[in-house]
Amino acid sequence: MKSNDSSIPELVLVTGFLGSGKTTFLKNLLNESVGLRTGIIVNDFGSVAIDSRVLRSDAYYVDEIAGGSIFCVCKEGEFIQALRSMLVSSPEMIFVETSGMSDPSNIERLLPLAGNVSYSRSYCIVDAGNYIALKEVFPVLERQIVSSDIVIINKVDLVTDKDTERVRQEIIRLTEVPIYEAAHGVTLPIAEHKKCSRYSGVSSDSISNRPKSLVLNWEGEVDREKLRGFLEEMKSHILRIKGFCRTEKGIVLVSVTTSSVEVEPAVSNDITGLSLIARRETPIIKTLKNCWKAFFDKELRIS
Repeated sequence: MKSNDSSIPELVLVTGFLGSGKTTFLKNLLNESVGLRTGIIVNDFGSVAIDSRVLRSDAYYVDEIAGGSIFCVCKEGEFIQALRSMLVSSPEMIFVETSGMSDPSNIERLLPLAGNVSYSRSYCIVDAGNYIALKEVFPVLERQIVSSDIVIINKVDLVTDKDTERVRQEIIRLTEVPIYEAAHGVTLPIAEHKKCSRYSGVSSDSISNRPKSLVLNWEGEVDREKLRGFLEEMKSHILRIKGFCRTEKGIVLVSVTTSSVEVEPAVSNDITGLSLIARRETPIIKTLKNCWKAFFDKELRIS
């Protein structure tokens, strides 16, 4: 996958809104980088880094930055330091998965502050089923697209061809970069591409426009079907829920967007709990507590 023989490591950015499928797509990219010295920086908007635990492996070094966007002034220092630390081990490839609310417009300003690294390319993962509805509410989706070299329309297996084409036309309106389609983050081999003129400017990420971020915890196991019911009730009130939970059938990985609920078996994990992200103006606490009581008699801890 590395495009030159230089000793300067290449950096690949993976962006996309909450729940678009960035982590799954990144796992597929990593499979193409076997044999290379690889580092990964995972940025989770919530205070608990979930995705880094999904990606963790002995084959590469994973660092995590949680609690905000790496392109916001509140976290960009941590991002620069994480890159500096990673460069010490002389990686050949560095993958950066951004949080779903990130505006990467200023990445080319930040990278020189970290050291000698070549910004190779940026992928933007677009959720075929949610993009049209969300782009009007969250301008950051368009910023992610115009800052990318390649756009992947993901989850096309869940929508009609007509819906996919509508998303494609919306993207073409914004950029002339190559567009690919994917299901489960898997797409055809991506052809070689020429460097494009990315949008570069000041990131719109700031403390003032960040959404609400909560962590949900409780003692012991929960019934898996009741957990799914709780998540189905909550999905219309949130932007994203993800995390690990103990159930009577073992540890599960939870992934919820406004339109889908996934509860899948997971490998044993030492950290459990759910990270929840909601719109800033949503009175989510009351809704959350009432919904929890409808399904469980355990005490819910919200932090």
